[in-house]
Amino acid sequence: MTAAHGSSRGPADQEARRSIHDVSLGLETQRTLLEQIRQLASSQGSLIESGQHDSLLALIQSRQDLVKQLDEVRSGMAPAMSRLQQEVDGLPDDIRADLRTRVNSVRELVGEIAAIDLDDTRMLEQHRTRCRTELEQVATAASAHAGYHAPGAPAARFTDARG
Repeated sequence: MTAAHGSSRGPADQEARRSIHDVSLGLETQRTLLEQIRQLASSQGSLIESGQHDSLLALIQSRQDLVKQLDEVRSGMAPAMSRLQQEVDGLPDDIRADLRTRVNSVRELVGEIAAIDLDDTRMLEQHRTRCRTELEQVATAASAHAGYHAPGAPAARFTDARG
């Protein structure tokens, strides 16, 4: 049989098929992990809004674990990706189209996650600004309160119902 019918022409074809398989599997695994990250990212906004800091920290830890797995997958498929990039022009059109579709799917998910994270970052910055303003108001109120005492006069240590 010939290569057109799917048979192997030798070790080079087997290596190319193995590289295609490894890259396809790696891209699919990345997509799955990124979908999980996107799902977590989608729920972090409500945790930020509601001030559920412990739950937010647990969610962030889960995301970090998934990112670590994602890095491992990317590192594992790097040699196969490198081999394919050298032979990309020799790949059949349907295989190139399939790989391109998988890569685009991964890119889209990364873009969606980045957009969610950007929105959540803005929300956190607004929250930080609100907290800073409130703390400044507390400090101003304490200074104003202190202004009612005569300079050098000791503050009352004890008060009763009459002040």
